[in-house]
Amino acid sequence: MPSNHCSNWDYHKWLERRATFLSFTEQLTQKEEATKKTEMNIDWEVEYKELQIQLIKMRIRCSSYRAGVENALKWLQEEEQDNIHPATNITNLAEEATWARIKTKKHNKENGN
Repeated sequence: MPSNHCSNWDYHKWLERRATFLSFTEQLTQKEEATKKTEMNIDWEVEYKELQIQLIKMRIRCSSYRAGVENALKWLQEEEQDNIHPATNITNLAEEATWARIKTKKHNKENGN
């Protein structure tokens, strides 16, 4: 046991710093272990099922959008057959250039050009 003699103060300070450092590292270790435990306790089945539900909802939304685009293309081919190229498909409807050509042809047709 070190004494409280003034010549041992440096040693006492070193012991205090060491004790503080050890308690700090022990706290970190405990936090890391707690984090690992919570990571290990993740219910992967629940997570997987939630992702499956998200995927199903996304597929439903995408199929709905696709149906809308297909209906728009069908209408364009029936009503605007003079202004739309027969080979136009739903992928082309996402392009600004396709719509610009449709508008230009329609505008020119209305103005007698």
